[in-house]
Amino acid sequence: MIATLKRLKFAWKGVTFIVKSSIVKYVESIDIEDTRITGIEIHTIHSENIYCFCVYLPASSKPFEHFRIYVERLYDIYMIYSQLGTVIILGDINAKVNGPRSFNSVRDKRSVTFARFLDELRLVSLHLQSFGEGNTFTFQSYESGPSTAIDHILISKDNISLIDSARVLDDHSFNVSDHHPIIAKLILDNTVIADTETIIKQSKVSWNKAREKNNLEDFSFATSQHLWGVEIPSLGCSNCDIECYYSNIVDAIQQAETETLPHKTFVKYLKPYWTHHVNALHENMASKRQQWISCNRPRGEHVIFQEYKSAKRNFRRELRNAYQKHMQETYNSLEKDFDIDQKRLWSFLNKNKKSKSCLSRLIVNGRQCSTQDDILDGWAEHFESIFKQNTESEPVSDKERAITKTVEVAHKDFRGTFYNNTKLNITVNEVEKVLKCLKNNKASGLDNIEYEHLKYGGNSLRNHMTKLFNLVCYNFYSPKSWKSSLIVPLFKGGKNVKVIQTHIEE
Repeated sequence: MIATLKRLKFAWKGVTFIVKSSIVKYVESIDIEDTRITGIEIHTIHSENIYCFCVYLPASSKPFEHFRIYVERLYDIYMIYSQLGTVIILGDINAKVNGPRSFNSVRDKRSVTFARFLDELRLVSLHLQSFGEGNTFTFQSYESGPSTAIDHILISKDNISLIDSARVLDDHSFNVSDHHPIIAKLILDNTVIADTETIIKQSKVSWNKAREKNNLEDFSFATSQHLWGVEIPSLGCSNCDIECYYSNIVDAIQQAETETLPHKTFVKYLKPYWTHHVNALHENMASKRQQWISCNRPRGEHVIFQEYKSAKRNFRRELRNAYQKHMQETYNSLEKDFDIDQKRLWSFLNKNKKSKSCLSRLIVNGRQCSTQDDILDGWAEHFESIFKQNTESEPVSDKERAITKTVEVAHKDFRGTFYNNTKLNITVNEVEKVLKCLKNNKASGLDNIEYEHLKYGGNSLRNHMTKLFNLVCYNFYSPKSWKSSLIVPLFKGGKNVKVIQTHIEE
């Protein structure tokens, strides 16, 4: 969370960025000495860096001069950072803005001033463009006042091609604000992910469901269709051609998987004790809350408020009773089946065991690392020291020289031998024989390809795999993904967990 907050006489005021944990390492805070403007810089790989500024301009209850000063300040900020990358301004503008989906003929001084700011910088409001979805207004007064569009996400017309969609969310029964959220989706090339990194999919294929629903034949057919247009390089191709060929095969498998195979889904909100009666009381509570919101959220002894509080109490009471009943039935069942199904017992106990999670300290070369960044740097330093090349102070041994010479000779002589002697070539039958020996339910590599993908991919996939293996043998080059892995440190036990040398790497 990146925020700028200031304690005023009666309230807290400020603006905040909440950044997803998976990209926080690519985000830096921009130091702006202001309680109404804060900014972040998002580092990207193949695109310009993105500079986002969250703003809260003075409301109409404040003097116009105060509003004008902040617009000028925002203008200066935009002119500086637009030279460095793409600038996005978002927040509560507190001024009416026109667009293809909304036009206000009545313009006050604030709106006219901000319109000049937009025109000069060629900025547009996303949700008011023709591709915008949902309501055009973003603010609905509690007192049944007028609905206005005073919240905006602004971007230059020159960068409008980066926007995939923009929409205003409808009001929800649990919404506690009179402002409606705006969601915009951007399309960027390899955003904040380096070329050497691979996104690990969150959902895995459910191969049991695929077998039960007879999806394997569909997967095999779809894989063959996607491999139909894949060009096979010649034996004398470059390393880049092998990488491209391998990437095309992986893409074909993943596309076929997406189209034909079911995936495992983890429903974190699933509660087995959530009965039909509990659900009915929950819906009744949500309905009462919606009525309370529509009546401007009365308090005290008001009938609507008391009905909402009563419905909420009934729901929570029934939820507690349902949970206790479910747990008691579970305990009775486990006690009854203890001698029959101990696996289920220990699975239940381990699942419900509360464990503390903390960031352990680590000692690297006598230096104590306590923060997450220091610990990561410590592991990097450790592995660099293990895999570093020999230096002048560490002369090359005779054994290393012999290995290097053997590899050079093999690399020089093997190509011709492999090309002329077809008996050395890997055959489809050999690949098929190996695939049959592969075990199911094993973890995938960084390319997310599991053994089942290869076993059920069909004849076309086996042919391409055979071609790829022969190319690798002939060119003495294997794809980078085959040489990349995840390192998981495991504590050996019985020693000091803080010392880095007491861990083994898997």
